[in-house]
Amino acid sequence: MLSQVDKTSPASCSESPQHPKYFHRSSLGASSRPAPEFSFRQTSGEAAVARPNLLAFACPAFINSGSWDDTEEFYDDEMLASEQLHLQMQAAQLRTLDLSRKTTRYLQQSFVDNFLRWMPICDLQDCSDYINQAYSCNFDPSNPSSGFAMLVFAVGAVAEGRIGVVDEELPGLAYFAVGSKIVDGMSLMTRSLSILQSRVMQAYYYQFSIRPLQAWNVISQASRDCMVS
Repeated sequence: MLSQVDKTSPASCSESPQHPKYFHRSSLGASSRPAPEFSFRQTSGEAAVARPNLLAFACPAFINSGSWDDTEEFYDDEMLASEQLHLQMQAAQLRTLDLSRKTTRYLQQSFVDNFLRWMPICDLQDCSDYINQAYSCNFDPSNPSSGFAMLVFAVGAVAEGRIGVVDEELPGLAYFAVGSKIVDGMSLMTRSLSILQSRVMQAYYYQFSIRPLQAWNVISQASRDCMVS
């Protein structure tokens, strides 16, 4: 059965960019299984580009393969760095957070200046409302606004770019650890906009921290949440 019937001729498809050419599913019997490459709908452009799969990734032809580090050593180093960061996050959760208005307002302003103006994932007023809600419930971990606020403070701290020695703790890590724990505990709330925005902030914190694998994992989950919302 075809996933989409293309009634235009090949020539008209190539001449009109408004009507992308689709690859059709193979005609299969009731007991047949679809071939992996035709089990989903693709445009001709998508068929030429590798899908994001860390286990079977092939560098696209238009990217210099020499610039893509896909060696075993690279992934071993990244996974070790992820494990070390996880241990640091566990230790950070045991410390008392500085949630004074002076500190959090400074971090909130840093978030707006160094992140939100370049990545407008939410409105300024919505951002302030979420943080005020978090304060009103005393950062109750059952409230999605608490996780959102913690990640705002974390990104505001790390986005200033004051990371010095490699082995020292990342700025805002304590806020990030608490915020991530709250957001991860609400993984079933896929239709919550604040949770989706929080996951985007998680991914960017990992990117600021040069943790590409962890950033990829989080943004993949956020993408799945978008598809099912």
